[in-house]
Amino acid sequence: KLIVYLSEHGYDRSISSQILTSPTTKDFLAIISFMFANIDPNFKFIGKFEDEIPGVLKLLAYPTSIGRSALTAVGNPTSWPQLLAVLSWLVDLLKYHETVTEQESDGHFDS
Repeated sequence: KLIVYLSEHGYDRSISSQILTSPTTKDFLAIISFMFANIDPNFKFIGKFEDEIPGVLKLLAYPTSIGRSALTAVGNPTSWPQLLAVLSWLVDLLKYHETVTEQESDGHFDS
């Protein structure tokens, strides 16, 4: 689902299941930055990403918290499943937003 979303939405880096099996911090940052930018085109990390991501997820109402330690060891076998879940949730959020935006533009939400 993540690979399909990224491919269909103009992600400009190489993406494959192999990359997602053991991503680097750079891979993760590129993906999550791309997804945050799809939510807010002006999004940029200002400080340390490991300090900012938990706050952004909280603002987006992510259902659980992500610890700084998971973000400092992205490819770690204990951290990656939690971070992959974040990316999957963001795909769902972005798809929902697309659907609502399309329905609004089609007049489905007119009163």
